[in-house]
Amino acid sequence: MLMKSQEILEFINADYRDNHDELAEGLVHRRLIGQTSSDVIDFIERLEFYDYQEDYKIRLIACKYGKQIGSENELVALTSKIAKFCKKNAYKEFYFGLLAGYLFERNKFPQIVDLLKVLMKQGLDADEFLYRTISDSSIYSIQSYELLKVCIKEKNCSKYANIIASFVLNLNQSFLKFVEDDWNEWSDSNRSLFLNRLIENILVSERKWNNTTFEWNESSANWLVDKIALIEDLNVFDHSTHYFEEKASLFKEVKNIQWLCEIFEKRQHLGLNLSHDFSLTYFVRSDFNVEEQNAFIKIIEMLLNENAPYRFEEEIVKIDPENRCLSRIVVEKFNCAKTDDERKCFASIAGYLRDESPAWMDISAVVCRYTRKLTKEEKRRFWSMLTWKGIETYTCALGQVPQKHYDEVEHFKKMLSEETLPERRKFWQIQLEGAESYLEFEEQRAKALRGE
Repeated sequence: MLMKSQEILEFINADYRDNHDELAEGLVHRRLIGQTSSDVIDFIERLEFYDYQEDYKIRLIACKYGKQIGSENELVALTSKIAKFCKKNAYKEFYFGLLAGYLFERNKFPQIVDLLKVLMKQGLDADEFLYRTISDSSIYSIQSYELLKVCIKEKNCSKYANIIASFVLNLNQSFLKFVEDDWNEWSDSNRSLFLNRLIENILVSERKWNNTTFEWNESSANWLVDKIALIEDLNVFDHSTHYFEEKASLFKEVKNIQWLCEIFEKRQHLGLNLSHDFSLTYFVRSDFNVEEQNAFIKIIEMLLNENAPYRFEEEIVKIDPENRCLSRIVVEKFNCAKTDDERKCFASIAGYLRDESPAWMDISAVVCRYTRKLTKEEKRRFWSMLTWKGIETYTCALGQVPQKHYDEVEHFKKMLSEETLPERRKFWQIQLEGAESYLEFEEQRAKALRGE
């Protein structure tokens, strides 16, 4: 048999090719089961001496040992002795591993929270004790939540957000009412952390990477979207888009335009921007009845507000991508506008439409007709509202000209040759001249890079 220290050292140094479970089981049976508490303390002290930041190995041994403990009294007696040395890392990791092994198999027992209260008197930091014990042993119940809520001092932190998301996952939709009660006490950053972790947890459960299941219904889906909609930085949810796509039957049609109008008004009042990558319009479905069209009109009129979010026009276009009423409303608003500044606001919507789309054609027609009697400089200001503002990326080899610039020249030539509206021909001519000029610049730059 290996010497005691060598046996522990062998386990600590074991790499991924070794069977850690088997090695840990051997240590538990040879060195811990049937031993006195002093022997266990001696064993942990050796782990402390040889520990090379392999905390998970210490927890593995402790967890397997914890499963062998037969009673609460035995657990409390042993942990009370270990707790005295928990300023040392190996002792603390062994302590929590021991609890995880014992409590996990008993996490549904009614008296489990009473045991936690007893263990909390052993002197460890209450926040760390509850976070680790509840999470490691999956002790998710209303009673453990109430204990957590009473004992945790700082609730605006990532640890609290993460554990509450785990409560929702494990207790399902019934727990959302408790989140609602606490919602106004959380900071915006804590809310976004919670929502992101909740989505991640549910995604993991649906991939069957754990044994927990969560079932959405219309009510909980509405609740989630309502909460996401007023988070300050919507970009934090852009990685969740694929999840909502998978659950399109629930999320894609969960809201109407009236809801979106109210959310935009609230965000505008709070000075919150929108996101290019994560659009709230995804959750909206509309038949564009009279009430929905009136709400859409109110959204379009928000462009006149000096606090309108950056690139708000892009969101407006996404509401009605099929142009069931977009261009008609914009044209009406343009014609009824009292000043040129208002007209430019409405015309700017065209900058987020492709210039071959019916909606763009309708809006650009009324804009170009209006500019007939304006000065050259004023014309160009209005025309700039019609040019594409969408985000595009393109690449090419060093010393080459991106194909995009050649394509733009050909596109504007085609649009000019096919144009039947006299007032718009001048717009295409200006666009073509600009594209040709920029293409020439790029060609000269490319030549210089090639050393020609």
